[in-house]
Amino acid sequence: MIETQTAAETTVLRGYQAFGARFALAQQRAIIGDEMGCGKTVEAVAAMAHLRAEGERHFLVVCPASVLINWMREVRGHSTLRPYRLHGAGRDEQLLAWAGSGGVGVTTFESVRSITLPRVRVAMLVVDEAHYVKNPDTQRSKALAAWTRRIERVLFLTGTPIIFGLPQRKTCVFAGSSVSPIFSSSWPLVIRSWM
Repeated sequence: MIETQTAAETTVLRGYQAFGARFALAQQRAIIGDEMGCGKTVEAVAAMAHLRAEGERHFLVVCPASVLINWMREVRGHSTLRPYRLHGAGRDEQLLAWAGSGGVGVTTFESVRSITLPRVRVAMLVVDEAHYVKNPDTQRSKALAAWTRRIERVLFLTGTPIIFGLPQRKTCVFAGSSVSPIFSSSWPLVIRSWM
């Protein structure tokens, strides 16, 4: 059994959130599709905190610029993990600090294309607002595809699970990777393997 309550996590999760975090850890590659406000960010932070408790050090979050500050706040507020802003002014210094100390690097879809990682092993990639990469022909989708091929654990988060249909989910996993979607919130919890 995977336990998500760790010393690196400072928040008690609701039952469905604990399930989502454990599911993401067990599946290694997953999509969590919940309505806004159900706690997808907290589930991702809990999964990263669990991995930190097992000795992992580096995590990467890719999100729209509009929610970057929120991710920084949520990581600080729900875990003992340190967030690093890998976007904008001071990005290179923050990247080196993150590489040396570990923690959660938080960047944007635009910035991730130009990040060159120092020699670090990223334990988990979290892609927030995953519907931003549903078109495989865009630069951001191609950049994320390259990242997903290098990182073993990938967690896609989306607040549009019903609109985010099967073809788009397949696009998000890139190159036939095995991913299991979670749908919950106002709908009954459904877990389906569709690949």
